Amino acid sequence: MTAPSTTRLLLRGDAFEVGEFRCAPVHPLWHEVNDNIGPRPHVVFPQTSVYIDQGGSRRVLATPNHVVFYSSHALYRRELHDPRGDLCVFVTVHPGLFAELVGDVAVPLGSTDAETYLAVRVLVRALREARAADPLEVEERLHGLVARAAVARREPRRPARASTRRSHRELAEAAKDLLARGLTESPSLHDLAGDLHTSPFHLVRVFREQTGFALHDYRLHLRLRRALDHLVDSDCDLTWIAHAVGFSSLSHFSGSFRTKFGVAPSAVRAGGGELRKIVEARLSTAL
Repeated sequence: MTAPSTTRLLLRGDAFEVGEFRCAPVHPLWHEVNDNIGPRPHVVFPQTSVYIDQGGSRRVLATPNHVVFYSSHALYRRELHDPRGDLCVFVTVHPGLFAELVGDVAVPLGSTDAETYLAVRVLVRALREARAADPLEVEERLHGLVARAAVARREPRRPARASTRRSHRELAEAAKDLLARGLTESPSLHDLAGDLHTSPFHLVRVFREQTGFALHDYRLHLRLRRALDHLVDSDCDLTWIAHAVGFSSLSHFSGSFRTKFGVAPSAVRAGGGELRKIVEARLSTAL
């Protein structure tokens, strides 16, 4: 029996639709050209890391630190990276509104800040539990989230030579792969650079240039976003979550979580209207 690919639509509207997509690691979709985008462009927030190849664009490793943009009727291939398969939240956008908020998708991959990722997860939980705010408020929040995600797209500064651009891109992708696979590991910069056959200085410079992240911050965000998913989707003990994503102690985890998301892990676990107010306040003040 083939493991399922499931789409759960949580919100349907003229401007936006919101849903959750899951594709098991042994599903045939991993070996096919995917044509499921349809007439409405998609903005996708990954929860697991997955390689995405949108035809003419280069293959990229999309992780929970990223957002992926698909134009209408886009064709793409996915390649397994996380053994859990492909888990993501998707927002479909009316084509006219997508053109206004996002524009073209020459750069199909962007980064997401902590406030945006938290806001998406909080909104999805509210929609799951059928306790989201009135439709006008939900649509307004989605408008803001898509606009923020679009702004985060960036084309790295381009070195003069095509071969240099390619080598920089490949180095950054290889580093992303190592950081995502070794989420709970803590290699030194020297060891990481050695695994990638480059110098520490070159790795630090190129990774920031290509991704907008420092290496340690990229891994920290991956750890915290995995923890956030545990908080939203499970009832696991906070100490277990801290150790499961690579933190040495609950206090270190809680402090890092509060610094990045502006709210304590226990508040996310509790949910409710107070959490939504905190998230909205963070979104309104964040750059």
